[in-house]
Amino acid sequence: MLAVTVVLQALQGLSDYEAVQALRCDLRWKAACGLGLLDTGFDPSLLTYFRRRLARSADPGRLFFRVGLAPPPVERAIAWLVAHGNRRVPYRGVTKNNTWLHNRAAALNLRRLVNLGLTRTSDGNWAPA
Repeated sequence: MLAVTVVLQALQGLSDYEAVQALRCDLRWKAACGLGLLDTGFDPSLLTYFRRRLARSADPGRLFFRVGLAPPPVERAIAWLVAHGNRRVPYRGVTKNNTWLHNRAAALNLRRLVNLGLTRTSDGNWAPA
């Protein structure tokens, strides 16, 4: 049930809370997870725990590769940071790591906008391509 929820969450780009709400209210999610109509699901913190355990495992991307998806960039970054139970960061020092993280987030946001088919116009706004 958790694995299906994590995959559906990644497909729809939902937060943990939104994914659990969808599992509680959406009949399609309940059917995909094998829940009955009266099942209430679980606490959203369980998804975080499940993803951490998955990231520490030998093959963190196995759920996404089995359904033909690459893991979301955030999941890959978390798996890289917590590999083998250690917190690994690319640089020494808070300032350099914050810069790296902000640049990584900006690149992911830009890629998401491009994937949505948006382009930058001459007046500095985003418009459909």
